[in-house]
Amino acid sequence: MAEEDDFLIQSEEDMELAEIVDQAETIGKLTPREYAKARGMTPQLVYYHIRCGNLKTERCICGRTVLDVRDADETLQTKAATRGKVLDTRSDGERD
Repeated sequence: MAEEDDFLIQSEEDMELAEIVDQAETIGKLTPREYAKARGMTPQLVYYHIRCGNLKTERCICGRTVLDVRDADETLQTKAATRGKVLDTRSDGERD
């Protein structure tokens, strides 16, 4: 019986995730917590990027803070692609 209950709980979580992903595709706006859940991140990481100014937020007409999903995806993908790379800021003459 406990295994059956675990399956039901997991199914409800999967359904909620599916609803969040559907909202992201149709409306294009999610709260920071919803965005984190949809992308498999922690909410703390999303809020960190908001505090650092990497992600821009807006106020929904309902008053909630939301992210534009496309902008957030693009920003975080760019950050992930450049993570760990050292940018050489020396001028061409100094590199030789």
